[in-house]
Amino acid sequence: MAKHDEMTVLERIFATGDATMQRSLRPPRLAARAQGTWPPSVNFNAAVIVWIVCIILAFAGLDGPVAHWAKAHVAPDTPFHSFFDTLTRLGESLWFLLVTFIMFMTMATIRWPQVDRRERFRLSQVHGAAFFAFATVAVIGTAISIVKHTIGRARPSQLETLGPYHSAFPIWDATFASFPSGHSTTFGASAMALALIFPRYRWAFLVFGILGGTSRIVLGAHWISDVMAGLGIGALFVLLCARFLARRRTLFVFDGTVFPRLAATR
Repeated sequence: MAKHDEMTVLERIFATGDATMQRSLRPPRLAARAQGTWPPSVNFNAAVIVWIVCIILAFAGLDGPVAHWAKAHVAPDTPFHSFFDTLTRLGESLWFLLVTFIMFMTMATIRWPQVDRRERFRLSQVHGAAFFAFATVAVIGTAISIVKHTIGRARPSQLETLGPYHSAFPIWDATFASFPSGHSTTFGASAMALALIFPRYRWAFLVFGILGGTSRIVLGAHWISDVMAGLGIGALFVLLCARFLARRRTLFVFDGTVFPRLAATR
């Protein structure tokens, strides 16, 4: 009899159209799916198209002139050159992967059953964030390394002899591995990963990533289109991975903007 009465109540709720009660009875999966949509104020497709158009325009008209300017105005023995030379070394993925891997492995040694429940949740988020940063930067860095050597675009050091549009593909030679920039991809990916993990300093990390990519142009290591492509690919890959996890409420959650946040972040 009690079971019959319970079913009667549920039927009455949906029959009378009680919206508040109906929302409370929706499965969690539907709520998570609703959060996965892009904010109405952000036209993601348009942003990607603008980015691609800017790369094409840079390839068509800016690569050569900017490379000539860098070669003529940035002397190797100036503080300006030294600053960007130091900055560009941070774009080598080894240091970032090493730090995040050590953090991940250190967290893995924790005896989780002995940790307080609240502290366990916080530490598990740190553990997951370290693995997320390591995995995303490693994956996109490896993929771009294969792509750039397959394309085989000549670097700006070959500007006078081969020009900005020469390719020798496929070839495993650093001289012909310009597009897209591997350092810039690492800068974009690591900056986005840190911006998602530490949202309070989001724009500082993103500005740092852009400056790191700029260093590759100033030092004559890459064309401007190489850097624009690398920064965008790295940042976009990490952002999409975070949004993929947020849709499943794994590690990240949506916070009303394009950028998800760690579930433990307040």
